[in-house]
Amino acid sequence: MNKKARVGLLNFQYSKDNYGAVLQAAALERLVKKRVENVEHIDYRPQRNRIRLLLSAIVKRLLNKNSRNDSNNALSSQGFESFRVKFISRTPIIFNKKKFRVESANYDAIIVGSDQVWRPTMGGDPLVFFLNYCNPSVRKISYAASFGLRDWGAPMGSGFSKRVKKALNDFDFVSVREDSGKDICRKFDVNAEHVLDPLLLVEDQFFDEIIANFDQESKSRLPSFVYYKLDTSHKFREELAELENNFKKVAHNLYISPDGSSYELVENWISYIFYSELVLTDSFHCLCLALRFGKPVLLMKNDHRGKARFDSFFKMFNIQIKSTQNINHPEIIYLEPPEDFNVRLEEMRKFSNEFLDNALSEFL
Repeated sequence: MNKKARVGLLNFQYSKDNYGAVLQAAALERLVKKRVENVEHIDYRPQRNRIRLLLSAIVKRLLNKNSRNDSNNALSSQGFESFRVKFISRTPIIFNKKKFRVESANYDAIIVGSDQVWRPTMGGDPLVFFLNYCNPSVRKISYAASFGLRDWGAPMGSGFSKRVKKALNDFDFVSVREDSGKDICRKFDVNAEHVLDPLLLVEDQFFDEIIANFDQESKSRLPSFVYYKLDTSHKFREELAELENNFKKVAHNLYISPDGSSYELVENWISYIFYSELVLTDSFHCLCLALRFGKPVLLMKNDHRGKARFDSFFKMFNIQIKSTQNINHPEIIYLEPPEDFNVRLEEMRKFSNEFLDNALSEFL
């Protein structure tokens, strides 16, 4: 292990309500620290994104002040910050690209990823996440970066696409999370490798340590049916009630704490999935973890959040839709881990670990 080199990580670890974002960030840090001792997240938080979220929260409060909304930004997100304190190393917060460029010079390498860091609408100035403003002396690496969508979306001849192409061609190593990402990279004349999301690559001990922090008192009332729904509606609540009746199980909300005042603790969120018997979700990372833990999943299609992620995941592990009489809605599909899930997982782990070894070989 190299004790002198410094590696910075760049992703959406700062999220206040996305469990996958913080968990995959912690997992990637864990993976890189196996190779290089001095690793930390560059805590870049796009200024434009911060303003947009603030305005969105104000609008939501005005629209919902007489009704409760499960995704209300007024809910306490302290559980996310307490998790970061335990499992993520960070720089002081950076809000602009000039400070980011200055900060980037302090690293021998910067790894951008995982998550949808290359989806242009996700993080303020997207060129930051293409390391466009990174100091030229730094080795540039992407690990399991995702475009989120099947196609690039912008005209290849546009000024933005040209800047992205130049930035991508400055990378030393490029890997993406979806097979469609390889196709997009080829449009920019870049060859990318297809690797695992950090939450599928990291070892079991990572989850054991998180679950060890699970509220012991909660284990006496563990639910067998849990759900994590990013976008809720009256229709969803009707469908949920019907599923509860059909499966003869009461569903537990993974998103909101039992008293309704805060988002569920990250430790509790992952522990409930681990100990459950059935998971309902429209989240990519919740799906990945449920299948990794050997749980059947009721997946609710949510194409606007990035269908390419699910399609690539199904293809990688040969996941087939199962039939069950308990579902009467075409937008809900029943999935189980295929028999060879772990075999395929180990094959991809070997390849993904080799990618990280090669990308960081200069520092090993």
